[in-house]
Amino acid sequence: MWPFGKRNAPDPHDPEEALQHRIVRLDGEITDTTAQVAIAQLLFLQHQDARQPITLRVESPGGGVAAGMAVVDTVRELRPPVRTRAPAMAHGIALVVFASGRKGERAVGPAAELSLTPIENAAASPADASRLRHQLAGVIAELCGQHPEAVAPHLLVGRRLTPSEAVACGLADRVEA
Repeated sequence: MWPFGKRNAPDPHDPEEALQHRIVRLDGEITDTTAQVAIAQLLFLQHQDARQPITLRVESPGGGVAAGMAVVDTVRELRPPVRTRAPAMAHGIALVVFASGRKGERAVGPAAELSLTPIENAAASPADASRLRHQLAGVIAELCGQHPEAVAPHLLVGRRLTPSEAVACGLADRVEA
């Protein structure tokens, strides 16, 4: 117990306390339900104060592309700046959600596991998978300042990234302890 009353930092395991500190947690697999909760919390915090920054903490092995893109679209449309953090893990669409944060405010942990994952199983047909890869490559390219042609192969075969590689390719801005 902190000897002078309530501690300053929110308990990372208490989502309600984190929300009081303007922190939204996206933990576990990104599903329609987890995306809806995160979006509702982001919109609630914007309604509370549209000028104060929001922190989106991503700890996810990935999940549904449509659910993840709903979070990305929300983050990109919010009025308050959204700082993103990935202290330990962001794979697949979770890495795209992480990268959607405000440029200059996207921090990964020094030992974070990061990867772009293949999309081939995400759609009902090969044509749908190809279309989805093309669209997602465009979004990722826009977020990291690359060309879609440079990103697309990673959505076909996947790519693991160290935190410093994520910074070098523009998906993150800094490595933070």
